[in-house]
Amino acid sequence: MKYLLMIYTNQENWGHPSFLGTPQALAMSDGERAELSAQFEALLTEITESGELVAGVPLADPSTTKTARVRSGVPATTDGPFLEA
Repeated sequence: MKYLLMIYTNQENWGHPSFLGTPQALAMSDGERAELSAQFEALLTEITESGELVAGVPLADPSTTKTARVRSGVPATTDGPFLEA
């Protein structure tokens, strides 16, 4: 069985790994952030080597995305999706 994991992040402070841009991580010492990153990389390595991680790719920037829906047989396109919605 395969699962999709989507991680929402703030595009204003996005980076890899995304958790390093959070206020909590920014309040940590350099050593604490390095340890957190090392744990994250170890997890990625483990799930990649086990075959559990199939792919990890970012979606398009929200400012470039569209949602297509059909309402009463009429197609409609809107900007988004946005996390706020």
